[in-house]
Amino acid sequence: MNSINQHRFTPSELLAIQTQEDFSDFLIHKALEQYEAECKAAGASLGRVLAICATEREASNFGRYAFDSITLTGLHDQDASLSKFIDADPRMRYERQNGEALSYENQSYDLVFCKSGLHHFARPVLGLYEMLRVCKRCVAFIEPYETQVSRLFDGMGLRSIYERDESMNIDSRDNYVFRWDRRMLEQVLNSYYLESGYSLKMGIGWMSNRFNAHSKSMIRTAAALSGYLFSWIPGCGGNQVICMITPGSSLPPDAMAIPDSLHVLAEASTNCDGSKG
Repeated sequence: MNSINQHRFTPSELLAIQTQEDFSDFLIHKALEQYEAECKAAGASLGRVLAICATEREASNFGRYAFDSITLTGLHDQDASLSKFIDADPRMRYERQNGEALSYENQSYDLVFCKSGLHHFARPVLGLYEMLRVCKRCVAFIEPYETQVSRLFDGMGLRSIYERDESMNIDSRDNYVFRWDRRMLEQVLNSYYLESGYSLKMGIGWMSNRFNAHSKSMIRTAAALSGYLFSWIPGCGGNQVICMITPGSSLPPDAMAIPDSLHVLAEASTNCDGSKG
């Protein structure tokens, strides 16, 4: 039986954010702590983790957890900000990978994680399918979220639709800020796992590093409390989502082109039936 559960970030969680680092770390730790709790309840180790579009924020935070191995990936060569963490932690390594076409085998990592990376892809849904393909126990991602109210912001010019000169992208290509919603995620997971028992847990809330991590505490408090209250208005929800996906058991076969020989056999079979040719 498939299941989808949704909850809001609490006022205490939002009020605890005081700096830009807190803003990023809150989202990462919220996902990792939930994964850790589920592993503990199942009596399992945290296993191997793969981080897509990883930065020093992932390197810094993942090292605090008891993973067996930590693989950080990105489009570019390893830089100094990552090297200091990798040199200090023998579990950690960095590899160049395209998130839309990962080179790993199916179900090769227990946890596959991505923070604010999928919306940099030209094919974000393909990126999610790749994460689902290589995960064994859980996919976790943090991305912009779409609501009825947030769509109105586009027409009012109150949020970014495109990001320009993005160094994270292949050839620094501009990217459309792709935003997920509950219905879209449900359709993706239903098509991939059918009715084989996947679960989706979503944490949503209104967050802005401009205000939630402002230098003045009065502005931070106002942003946290107003964002929380706003999230209860129908159609509002939030602008950020943490998704935790536990796979179903009915996995589709890998996508691949049909060989020319099969085309020939199909045509020959059709001709033998007399329906064509």
